[in-house]
Amino acid sequence: MKLIDRFKAFLAITLMLPFTCLVVSAEKNQVVSVVGEHWPPWLIAYDSQKQQVTAGLAVEIAQELLTRLNLEMKFNTRPWPRALMEIEDGRSDLVLYP
Repeated sequence: MKLIDRFKAFLAITLMLPFTCLVVSAEKNQVVSVVGEHWPPWLIAYDSQKQQVTAGLAVEIAQELLTRLNLEMKFNTRPWPRALMEIEDGRSDLVLYP
């Protein structure tokens, strides 16, 4: 197995681990609050001020997993310290960071 393949496998497992801790009901259209910060190529904000993350590898993976769980994702761009505070306070459900 090449080093790049090992890295991809490690990355996939690392990005999926938070979802194993996400406990949600299977109701259709339930919204999961997700936070993260501009961190290309994982989280990408295309606007000029880098204020609104709309794309990236982590966003695509999270969207696919939540879709398979019949959940909707509401993404909010937050700096790391604020994202941790929101998770601790229960205002957000999931943090996406590499």
